[in-house]
Amino acid sequence: MGAMVPSSDAASNSVAEIDGWLDASLGAMRARADELPGQQGKTVAAGLARFAEEKDPLEAPTAISLQVVDEFLASRAGAARVHGLPLSTVFGALRWEPTQRASDGGTEFGLAVLTDLLGLDATQAGIMVVGPGCQYPVHHHARAEAYLVLHGVGQWRFGGSEEYVSVEPGEIVVNEPNDTHSAIAGDEPIAALYILW
Repeated sequence: MGAMVPSSDAASNSVAEIDGWLDASLGAMRARADELPGQQGKTVAAGLARFAEEKDPLEAPTAISLQVVDEFLASRAGAARVHGLPLSTVFGALRWEPTQRASDGGTEFGLAVLTDLLGLDATQAGIMVVGPGCQYPVHHHARAEAYLVLHGVGQWRFGGSEEYVSVEPGEIVVNEPNDTHSAIAGDEPIAALYILW
């Protein structure tokens, strides 16, 4: 497992910048939801509306990294700009933790859970990183969920389907409650913003 060491003062210096980035990412998700067919678009719009009602300005997290995130930041993925900011600026200021769905200790998967930092209650939010060539464990849960892919082309299983399809940055993946889903990263890591409601 990578050392969980506090990062630099980037967290306190860029909270407003990251909060603006998060708002821009949610705006992109909202725009993409309008393009989704039928009920999917309505489901995502409803979830985003609930999220917007609850969201407070981002509180400064204590930045902690994981091996998978350090490797992401050291690769060309860290320099990728999404909604005006390099992902390294956003990811380097967040508190990362291993997923409870795998026993890798943060070497293959990382989550930056934003729920408490945004004052959320009925909704949840965060960022997921899946290391190159890794598969996020197949799972389901009682809440609906939408992902906005930020980086990396991967194979995603979603919407209760058993098939995996290629999903690119800027696309949305939607899961209704109890839909089985997963993601497989290719040669580059996958990063995605997620919201559950």
